[in-house]
Amino acid sequence: MSAANAVSPGLDLARETRKVQLVSGIGTAIDYYDFAVTGLLSATIWPTLFFPKGSFAASFATSTAMVLGITFLARPIGAILFGHFGDKIGRKNTLIATLVLAAIGTLGIAFAPTYEFSGTFGIALILACRFLFGLAMGGEMGGALSWITETATAAKTGRRGFITGSLGIFAGIGVITSAVTVLVVSNLMPSADYSNWGWRVVILIAVVVLAVGAIARYWVIESPLFTELKKQGGDIRTGFPLVAVLKERWRTVLILPLICVSGTTLANLNSTFVSGYLVAAKAPFYSLNFFYGASIFAGVAVLVGSAVMAYWSDILGRKRSLLIALVAVLVLCPIAFNVMLNSGVAGVALFAPLLLSLPVGAQGAFFPLFAESFPTKYRQTGAGITYQMSNLYEAILFLWVLPWIY
Repeated sequence: MSAANAVSPGLDLARETRKVQLVSGIGTAIDYYDFAVTGLLSATIWPTLFFPKGSFAASFATSTAMVLGITFLARPIGAILFGHFGDKIGRKNTLIATLVLAAIGTLGIAFAPTYEFSGTFGIALILACRFLFGLAMGGEMGGALSWITETATAAKTGRRGFITGSLGIFAGIGVITSAVTVLVVSNLMPSADYSNWGWRVVILIAVVVLAVGAIARYWVIESPLFTELKKQGGDIRTGFPLVAVLKERWRTVLILPLICVSGTTLANLNSTFVSGYLVAAKAPFYSLNFFYGASIFAGVAVLVGSAVMAYWSDILGRKRSLLIALVAVLVLCPIAFNVMLNSGVAGVALFAPLLLSLPVGAQGAFFPLFAESFPTKYRQTGAGITYQMSNLYEAILFLWVLPWIY
């Protein structure tokens, strides 16, 4: 039975692929929106709200390291948990569940009490919610990559790399939206109101989008390749997907994360530690508005870079496109850090996050590579755990390396 025959006769698979592309992209956009917002808040607002008064640098480093680090640690667990059910039950239902869990975790942060009212309970609640969000997003990417790749394959499109890699475009949209939202909200209200409750509005926006995304996914078809495999039985009814992945593709799981860790680390450095660096360096031009504006530039770079790399991945191939991106990391990042950020000129420093984020566009090529590296029977587990291993490497950096620098 072909994948096309696994769905309702007469169904326009090309049209359904676009739908899956959109509803999968919502999760990716929220993931990056959340990370950018969390990075901005943990670097600017939360150190003074959820930690005792003292050294801002220490609170800043602890805040960003804990908030981002705990999420990175949770993601591989989420990839295994949701990957198991995604490979047993289906992509669609597990991806609805990831957005629901992410909404719960996000909602809890919006109502976290400050240190003044509850001591350390507020930051403890944030960390617990970040862990829930990490679980959800850990399962999100593997499911989204599987769903969109398998639907595009069934549609027999020649642009599968671009369609799957377009998740990187949605990532850029998430970063841009987060920075614009924070910039607008923080400037439309008095700074005291923004620090007290305005930032919570920014968080609640994500909850609304997550709810809408979960509902939208309900009305989209299941992966045709998974549907076909399920009808055949066998492979998805017995055993554990994780065991099969580690037995048959363990080298892939260990090696592929090294490809994307540089880009995703740069994305999170952009949303957090660039701010701390400029504050520590006492840059005369630095302000929150400058930082938010720079974050918008970074989002544009992610969007454009992902679109280009996704397009090239269908022409040059996944590996050659990734090689170009990794060379860009070696060339652009030293210029951004050592020249532009230290220039002392606002207009020059503003473009540093843009250069730092251009290599993040490599995800436009490594998204399809990750999905295509595993068979349908355990693709969600394989793609998910492989992608999230890079975040586990980042967790080590954010929890145990970067705080010592500050």
